Amino acid sequence: MKRLIFLLFPICFAVKLSAQTGNIDTALKFDKYLLACEKQWVVKQKPDTASSYKFGYVYIDGSEGFIFQEVGQLSIRKRNKYQLVPGYKKVEREPIHTHGSQFLYGSTNAPPMVALLSSSHFKELKIENAPTWVMSYYSYTDTVEHNYRSGCICFDESLFAEAEAYFKKVYEKAPHYGGVKYRKNFYGYFDNMGIEFMLSGLYLEGDKPDKAIPVLDKAILNAPNNVDLYRLLGLAYDKKKQWNKAIEIYKYALTLITVDKSFQKASLAGCISNMYGELKNKEEQIKWRSLSDAYDPHPGRVF
Repeated sequence: MKRLIFLLFPICFAVKLSAQTGNIDTALKFDKYLLACEKQWVVKQKPDTASSYKFGYVYIDGSEGFIFQEVGQLSIRKRNKYQLVPGYKKVEREPIHTHGSQFLYGSTNAPPMVALLSSSHFKELKIENAPTWVMSYYSYTDTVEHNYRSGCICFDESLFAEAEAYFKKVYEKAPHYGGVKYRKNFYGYFDNMGIEFMLSGLYLEGDKPDKAIPVLDKAILNAPNNVDLYRLLGLAYDKKKQWNKAIEIYKYALTLITVDKSFQKASLAGCISNMYGELKNKEEQIKWRSLSDAYDPHPGRVF
């Protein structure tokens, strides 16, 4: 009899455990960043005391950036069956602002991790592959502008692979596209520098100077007086540790600036000083640091 009891105990325990966890879907893996789920249905994590999960759709609004639109709450029944929670009240859409790369590297303001919602549950939740209301955000006549805006938004959120995909589409179709205004996190609207500046900047952010240099060379042929392009080109050679080449580029860029004092001029002189520092040329390093201070229209200001 004792032996029979011991044999039965694990079985009873297993049945009890199954009953306790019947409302948990083991397929829900909360391992995705919210911003990395554009055009997908996602489920948010819930507090242990909550009986249901919030779910919604992630998309890009070209004027506002990433948006999470909650559309309902779901509960999980036996055998991983999903059920809509009745009495749901529609909430306003939720812009996702993360101050760029901070959230990717441990910011306490990071959006929560989410789980992708499997299409096998769409019917149960009365949703389609994409909600009809989101179509207006992806209906556009100017493909170049749409891809540029989306690329800028992804870049500002440090979603570099996604940004590169958008930027490449623009560059292939309009390699000298000048860009448009777009919203950048909480800081309002900013003019941008155009596709060549953004694409090469993306490559440099990803430590790929050999990809950035051909883009910048072609950009400079098209806009030979654009100082910002030379600044990026100098940075590319800096990353390749070709510091003499970087100095040559920075010095030429300085000749294009006609005003006596400007932050742009001070910045270039500071870059030259840094390059001489890399070359262990202390005399030139000090000289160009002094020139940087002299060019600065607001000396002593912390930028």
